[in-house]
Amino acid sequence: MRAAIHRIQSGEILVNPIGKEIQDTYPQIYNEVKERIKLIEEVIHCKFFEDEISFIVTYFAAVWEKSRAETIKKSIIPTAIVCTAGRGTAQLMLAKLKILDHIINVTEIMSVHNIQKIKKSGVQMVISTIPLDNIEIPYVLVSSPMVNQEDINKIQNMAVEIQKKKRIFCQNPVESFMGYEKHQKKESARKSLTQFFSPASICFDKKYDSWENAAKAAGILLSLEGSIKESQINEVIEYLKSNGKNAILCQGVIIAFLEREVKRESASLIRLKELVLYTGEHPVFYFAVFGIQDGQSINHIIYNLVSLFGNKELRTEIDKVKTPEEMFAVMREMEKNIVRLCKDHFFTFLRKRAVL
Repeated sequence: MRAAIHRIQSGEILVNPIGKEIQDTYPQIYNEVKERIKLIEEVIHCKFFEDEISFIVTYFAAVWEKSRAETIKKSIIPTAIVCTAGRGTAQLMLAKLKILDHIINVTEIMSVHNIQKIKKSGVQMVISTIPLDNIEIPYVLVSSPMVNQEDINKIQNMAVEIQKKKRIFCQNPVESFMGYEKHQKKESARKSLTQFFSPASICFDKKYDSWENAAKAAGILLSLEGSIKESQINEVIEYLKSNGKNAILCQGVIIAFLEREVKRESASLIRLKELVLYTGEHPVFYFAVFGIQDGQSINHIIYNLVSLFGNKELRTEIDKVKTPEEMFAVMREMEKNIVRLCKDHFFTFLRKRAVL
């Protein structure tokens, strides 16, 4: 998402060669993503291209397909065959039942004399050529080991009923997406920027002769906050060297994350007095460094930072603020607005679906 926002803000268009196919194959996911992407568009004041949306849809589609495959796998009913004839006849019966591999999995073949072992076998359905007494597991009585079409239908219906009782079903894409959205709401409960930063961890208008020295200064601030050891300061530079362009949050802003031996979660921010060139070609005005203990916080941090630095109005404001306290106040107000905006979009979404 960070890369997509960077491309959009810089006017770069990335063509998705299968974009139309993605849209046609997953129309529900596509429409839901397009609806929710408006929240980000309002924050960054830029519109997502159709190809960018289709790339995002690809990720959700992959999650859904994986979930669907797992659901289908779990939905297959372990089944036992009880047959009075010999093993050869039982194998013929098994071959006939191959047509139902998508819904049953024959794990046991036994005679009526071993019927008491069925419970311990873990099967959930029994297919038998003879009537069975005192059996608690659902079973289907077939006409003969030859298994005709009527038998097949009975077995399939029984398997479906068992699946319903187990509440095994394959969600449609929108239901999966909504499940993901609930997960995202849970994620949003993570630390806000104002919980990472403090006025003491923000430094303004310092002059550095290289991006390395600016990054080192941000690392020193982080160590003074008690987040990392003094010996770890140079890890900020190493992080940025290894990540290259991927460390660019948006125009003029570099971000680094340290996770190793972080004592407490904190962040530092430096606004330079004069621009420096990052990797020799990217002018940088801000350096932000985070010491985090939970890598899952990264997406939430990036979202909030993009909301701060990617918004043209806010960017103009923070470029002009004169004290760390003023910057901190801008962060706090921005996060309040995000919460308010999320609520507005949520209720708009409900109204559109006639829930309210």
